[in-house]
Amino acid sequence: MTVAPDVLRDLRAQYQRDLEGEDPVRRAVAREQLERLELGARRGRADQNRQATEQKDGRLVHWSIRPYRRQLLALLEASGNGAIRWRGSDCFQTGHQPFHTSKSGTCLVVWLDTGTFWCSSCHAVGGAIEWLAAWKGISRRRAHLALAQKFGNGAP
Repeated sequence: MTVAPDVLRDLRAQYQRDLEGEDPVRRAVAREQLERLELGARRGRADQNRQATEQKDGRLVHWSIRPYRRQLLALLEASGNGAIRWRGSDCFQTGHQPFHTSKSGTCLVVWLDTGTFWCSSCHAVGGAIEWLAAWKGISRRRAHLALAQKFGNGAP
């Protein structure tokens, strides 16, 4: 969700006024909200940096897109992790079986546009290569070779 810059500026001004007020509860809330606004601003800058592209083989490539991103969904489903809760057109939550279970069953967040996943329970992160390596108990190199053999080298 994006917020207009003038709205953020007005919020910051309001919280600054609340910090200078006499009510201790309002001061505490204002301090916490200003910290959250600053955290959001830092995340926004990180997202802008993440959009960097590089030149590869004469074409622009987004640096965070993982190889075999289209095959990640098939690998997840083969290991028993189908999409449980969609969070947009290219992001969903699912379980992290066979590695561990979670109370909600939706600890794994998967972004199909970049071919990446992140587990909120065990903090595992990666793409199709890392998933296959962990699932089959093989090295990342062997997982990459297996994917290259099945789908072609450098499949998008």
